[in-house]
Amino acid sequence: MMYRKENALGLDLIIAEHKGVVMSLCEGDDWISIYTCESENEGKGYTQEAIELVKCNFYPKKIFGSVPLNTVMKHIYDKTGVIYEE
Repeated sequence: MMYRKENALGLDLIIAEHKGVVMSLCEGDDWISIYTCESENEGKGYTQEAIELVKCNFYPKKIFGSVPLNTVMKHIYDKTGVIYEE
């Protein structure tokens, strides 16, 4: 997993990249939020793997996600324990 920091419109983001998965993250004192998540290799489990790495690398912070826009992302959030609102 590679991380880099970026500033987008005044918002400090952490860009996480792993096996073709790119996530935009924001970090608080006791939380990490997944703003966006895209994968070049859909269906191979790399998104789930990337989220698990974020959970390990930022432990014990809670991992939140934006509202899942499709059933696949909802399934991945549910499987990995990402907290989100429906």
